Amino acid sequence: MTPEEVAEVSSSGLSFSINMASSILLSTLFGIYSLACFISLYIYFKTKSNVGSAKKAMIYVFLGDLSLMLIYFVLSVAATLELVKYGLVVSLPGGITEQIVAADLGSQIRVYDNICVWLSNAIPLIADTVIVWRAWAVWMDNTKVKWTLLLLMLADIAVCLADTALDTTLSSMTLQSGEDINLDWIAVVLSLSVNMIATCSIAFRA
Repeated sequence: MTPEEVAEVSSSGLSFSINMASSILLSTLFGIYSLACFISLYIYFKTKSNVGSAKKAMIYVFLGDLSLMLIYFVLSVAATLELVKYGLVVSLPGGITEQIVAADLGSQIRVYDNICVWLSNAIPLIADTVIVWRAWAVWMDNTKVKWTLLLLMLADIAVCLADTALDTTLSSMTLQSGEDINLDWIAVVLSLSVNMIATCSIAFRA
């Protein structure tokens, strides 16, 4: 093998190893998350006899979030398996590099990745909405706090949608990487800020 081929095989092997390690870690975390969810639901239904409409809505949101996590997990693992299929099972004349390029350009993997991008941004957004909803209920008599929470939540939604649209666009066209990184950081910082402000407002009223 030529030095170029050795470097190509080494790079491809490292890429596959990282993808498989990520899938194993994701599977472990999803298992822990699912177990914690079912334990929480069991304890809740066992100790609560009368469930109001607000608590029912919270349960539905909780189950919806769990369903989105399940879809995200399945599609992430499916995308990794598709990469393994093209990289290790399906042989193309151009070698490993062409196989990886074919995997990255595969319609199924691109669809999986785009859906995962939307889900990865929607799940934290649901959590932010629930916390702001709770803070809104606690500060029902204070208009300034309610408007502040509403504006923060609307900004969070707008940045999240813009970030998601940009991330999905990157899978089909080339953009400057700095734009994506800056918007990702803005989305993360804004989401954490909304969480902290809403949580602190709830704690202040408790």
